[in-house]
Amino acid sequence: MRFARATFLSFLIAAFTFFPMELIPADAESTAIATNASGATTLSTATFVVYATSTSTGANPGGTALVLNNSANAQYFYIRNTGTVSVAAVSITLSYSIAPIRTDFSRCDLGVAFASLNTCATGTRTVISAVTGVNTVTLSLPPNSFFAFELDPKKLTTPTVSVSVSSSQIRPVTTTNS
Repeated sequence: MRFARATFLSFLIAAFTFFPMELIPADAESTAIATNASGATTLSTATFVVYATSTSTGANPGGTALVLNNSANAQYFYIRNTGTVSVAAVSITLSYSIAPIRTDFSRCDLGVAFASLNTCATGTRTVISAVTGVNTVTLSLPPNSFFAFELDPKKLTTPTVSVSVSSSQIRPVTTTNS
């Protein structure tokens, strides 16, 4: 029995010496998705890239916050998902150079921009209760899509918009084997 344990331990040491394994930690832009159907497990890699930008086709700012103009008028920004998985909710952090007394905050339907103040090009406008700080907005944001937002601080100030997504807000794509 001792010989079997020593042999097995020697085998494990040799296996890890000659065939080292590298464990790669998950990063903020990728997640492994596993599904189990009929006893088979499928593993795939997907990405989520969600950010605030000043246009519906704006590029990823690489983690920097979006700083809007110093204005007392309504300003517009977009939350884009250029990843490969859907997002069920986003956390939008609003901060201001001077705190407004009241802020009007709203969004249009998926993929629809604002045509003018308080008016979406099509569909309906959804009013959001805005606070200074984190505003968690529940919305389904599929890959390669955007939501348009209107922020009217009613006071001369410079708004800053940051977006984050927690792991519980990611809706992975599932695969079913038949």
